[in-house]
Amino acid sequence: MTHMYCSNPEMSIATNLTIGNTYKIQIYTTDTGPAKMATFDICITTPPPVTNDDGLSTIELSPTDLPSTVSTPGFVTGATASTPTNTCEGNANDDVWYKFVATTTNNYITLKDVKGISTNLNHAVYSGNCDSLVFKYCSALNSLSSNAKTFVIGETYYVRVWSNAADAQSINYNICLGIVSPPITVSTTQYTKTELIKDILMSSPCANVSNFTSSTGTNFQSLDGIGYFNKAASAFPFKDGIILSTGNVLSAPGPNTATALSEGSTVWAGDSQLEGVILAGTGKPMSSKNASRLEFDFVPVSDLIKFNLIFASEEYGEFQCDFSDSFAFLLTDKVTNQTVNLAVLPGGQIPVSVITVRDQKYNSKCSSENADYFDKYYGTPGTNPLLAPINYN
Repeated sequence: MTHMYCSNPEMSIATNLTIGNTYKIQIYTTDTGPAKMATFDICITTPPPVTNDDGLSTIELSPTDLPSTVSTPGFVTGATASTPTNTCEGNANDDVWYKFVATTTNNYITLKDVKGISTNLNHAVYSGNCDSLVFKYCSALNSLSSNAKTFVIGETYYVRVWSNAADAQSINYNICLGIVSPPITVSTTQYTKTELIKDILMSSPCANVSNFTSSTGTNFQSLDGIGYFNKAASAFPFKDGIILSTGNVLSAPGPNTATALSEGSTVWAGDSQLEGVILAGTGKPMSSKNASRLEFDFVPVSDLIKFNLIFASEEYGEFQCDFSDSFAFLLTDKVTNQTVNLAVLPGGQIPVSVITVRDQKYNSKCSSENADYFDKYYGTPGTNPLLAPINYN
């Protein structure tokens, strides 16, 4: 007799059998010492046919907007090895194949509800065509999900799934192709700082604007924290506008990554006027750094001006009890030299900052403050950060 393979505990997969041949199964206990006795039932079944055993017979995946739970059921039971040669973790001797046409540059592939002899599955992504595949990437070791932001819209991609074990496995799972809406777009070159004020912020015949100045990280041999944004195809509520950032403004497009942004050199100065606003409004001193500022003079031809703002910060969550990003819109009367901060909460003089607007749900170490004005938190336990059009908490 010729030995073919040894089983995993309780279950095994016999592959490459010859139809019509007779095969013998040896059953024994694995305990050491005196002879053991055991009773058992044995069941031999034929798994359903594998319809996606190679790149020529793939199953189509349909992209769904995250956090959708729509998925495609799959299994590797009875699958056999296929080309190309596997360069990722594990022995791809039980691989199965899927394909999809990219509808966005940012795609998430997830294997979930994994059950079977083992739960350790790997996957890889390829481009090209079924007879000339080009390797793109492997999933991380022991990870059931992967993501890349470099897919080309309209191109076909192939997903290869296999078990990590050396021998064939019986594993069922669901596979999901998740997509997120595109983020906002940001530019530091589409408009100059002066044009941002004239054409974006004050794009109205209701004022004569002059005497433009600005300050950001580039004034201190650091990063540019001022730029233009457009919502593009994202779900951001403003069509376009200006971003003032304490770091690299080009880091603003989402989704919100797991790594907290902490950009800008220590020589990038803060703003004494902003510090005064926070002290007056909260009674708490602030030692600021990395300030971005736009200044200009204007002569109104109307008795009313208004602006819309959204305040976002990486300090929300872990650091919302200890640090305070802040924002102010200071209006100074050049005749009386009186200054008022327009960026305050409704019905009072409370300035906009992390310590004045926060929700205890995202850090229980400090109390909520004006939580009615806190919209979304992109992180656990808040909104899925993959859905964030901006890269801030």
